[in-house]
Amino acid sequence: MSTDRLTDQQLDDIEARHAAATAGPWGVYQFGGDSLIEVAADLKDTGTGYTARRTVARFDEEPLDNDPTHREWTAEEDWAQVQADAEFIAHAPEDVRALVAEVRRLQAQRRFLMRALAKRDAASGNADRAVREFLAPGPAEDPDDDETDELDDEIPNPPYDPPVGTTWREWHGG
Repeated sequence: MSTDRLTDQQLDDIEARHAAATAGPWGVYQFGGDSLIEVAADLKDTGTGYTARRTVARFDEEPLDNDPTHREWTAEEDWAQVQADAEFIAHAPEDVRALVAEVRRLQAQRRFLMRALAKRDAASGNADRAVREFLAPGPAEDPDDDETDELDDEIPNPPYDPPVGTTWREWHGG
């Protein structure tokens, strides 16, 4: 994946992979004298052990490390890295869901602002070029997609400045 702006298709693909993965929540537990860690779905501590619906991943204390430039870790450093990797994976489903939702929210907000600026510019004859350029869609995005056309009707006519002390949400009825 590149560092360019995410396209709707890329976000759809991420959501599809998320939906296809084992449903969560996922948790982490250690066993075998702290020589093995598992990430498991619906993990529950019974007080005498753990139960889980499904094991998602298993880490042992000696992961494969074929990088000749990597310095040797102590056993404690290596085990701490295994634990950190397991925690990262266990939180991935919730993190992915939250990040995709935030990206989609910010994209919709940016489209809304672009349309508001376009209406303001058309009404006033002033151009807010710097703001428009900052908010402009990337090459893979369509600023006139059908998904947000309903926002056009929500953008108020001039004046565009909210009354002093009014929040954006209050001004726009949110």
